[in-house]
Amino acid sequence: MTSRRSLLARTVAGAAGLSALSVALPSTAAEAASTGQGVTDWVNAVTGFGADPTGATDSTAAIQQALNSLAGPGGVVYLPNGSYLCNQARITAVDKVTLQGAGPGTVLRFDGTVNPTLFGMADTTRRHFNLRDLTILQTSGTPVGTAVDATSFVYSDFTRLVIGSSTGAPNVGIDVNGGSAYYNWVNWCQITVGGANAVGVRFANGSNNNHVLGGRVSLSTSDATSTGIYVNAKSCSLQSPNVQDGAGVGIDIGPTGVATTVNDPYLENNAVANMRFASGVLSPTVIGGTIENDTAFTPNIVDNGAITPLVLNARTSHGGDVYAHTKAVVGNTWQAEDHGLTAWAYDPAAISAGSALVSGTAYFVKLPVRYVTTLSKVWFDVATAATTVTAGRNFFGLYVAQPGGATASLVASGSADAALATAGLQSVAITPTVVTPGYVYACVMASGFTGAPALGRNAGGAVGNLNLAASAFRFFQNTTGNSTALPSSITLASNATPPAAFWSAVS
Repeated sequence: MTSRRSLLARTVAGAAGLSALSVALPSTAAEAASTGQGVTDWVNAVTGFGADPTGATDSTAAIQQALNSLAGPGGVVYLPNGSYLCNQARITAVDKVTLQGAGPGTVLRFDGTVNPTLFGMADTTRRHFNLRDLTILQTSGTPVGTAVDATSFVYSDFTRLVIGSSTGAPNVGIDVNGGSAYYNWVNWCQITVGGANAVGVRFANGSNNNHVLGGRVSLSTSDATSTGIYVNAKSCSLQSPNVQDGAGVGIDIGPTGVATTVNDPYLENNAVANMRFASGVLSPTVIGGTIENDTAFTPNIVDNGAITPLVLNARTSHGGDVYAHTKAVVGNTWQAEDHGLTAWAYDPAAISAGSALVSGTAYFVKLPVRYVTTLSKVWFDVATAATTVTAGRNFFGLYVAQPGGATASLVASGSADAALATAGLQSVAITPTVVTPGYVYACVMASGFTGAPALGRNAGGAVGNLNLAASAFRFFQNTTGNSTALPSSITLASNATPPAAFWSAVS
């Protein structure tokens, strides 16, 4: 029996950090037969159909003929190492056939301005077609064209592919975009795309239950419309995806990306957002992984209004500081997000009374923020409006303390003159401020009024601070005698119990 020889031993590059993968493949019909893979279901596109591994002549027709030769029973078309020019037309997928290269040294080259799609289908008949262990380069001077149009593919896999490079990128890598394409896998692929609206992997428009396992997508560093992985289809999963250093979005979950699950992602320094949830998308889930920006304070996760999103134990950071990111709607109770807020002290329906403010005293409410976000408003409930106010002496503010820090510093504030003169839930605009997971402190201070305003409250301050040290109080007052400005910082150990647990929120 003729022994098989290893035609592939390659290490898949990318942040997934995958080990070397060795795949043993037959290189002759005799070897195919010796492995139990009958001669009739294995062909060599070079020796059997004249594909040109030198790239001197176009190999599109030869590769297509090799695929067509296995129509019906299916099988494997083998492409040895070489450079294959494919500009005549798209290569049409054949059901139950695998096009197998010898590794990254099997290179298919197409010019997207001449041949807009390298692999695809001419109709919408579902086909099970696999691509494995080869490189696809787009040779036009600008990123254009689609490497693989997998519309209507089912039960297909795209494994250990290298698509594009810094000098040979298509506009779209793998496109599972409609036609009820189901159960397809993108495994350990390295994909580089560029140009306007570029996308590395797309699951959308009627497809569902498609998946990514490992690999890396590289985006343009200058085009903000580019996307690494776009999911706008139901029940898809991304396991250990990597997208970094792009000008656009790393992973974008569209409005119909229902129940998309992202496990252990590595997303870094994507300028628009590392991850984005569309308004109305139901139950996106992120578990573990690293989602970070090394220097810029671009939001790591942009949530435009997802329904019951769940983000657990993902490591997010800005400027090198690492935090735990937890965002989940827990239980059948109203949450701040249900009211368009980021965080609140408690449900405003629990406000039961009001307590008057003392002139010049700053009152604080500690609020948990579970994820990197931008805050632009501070909220309090004005149970009783001031009779009159003196302009420039009433403020809502936002304070932040470093993790484990002894002080909290003022980071943004706004005039509360109008807010304190009006009864009801009131917000004051502050300079939009990026905050990282942890705690923020909403503050109100009034010193110019007649007829003291009263703020909405629930239980007394001592009850709200049950078992907490002064430096960790949820509700407190700190400093007195202010008249024209909020204090620039406060010492948390000096917190004093306030007259009540005032309601507050941020958004």
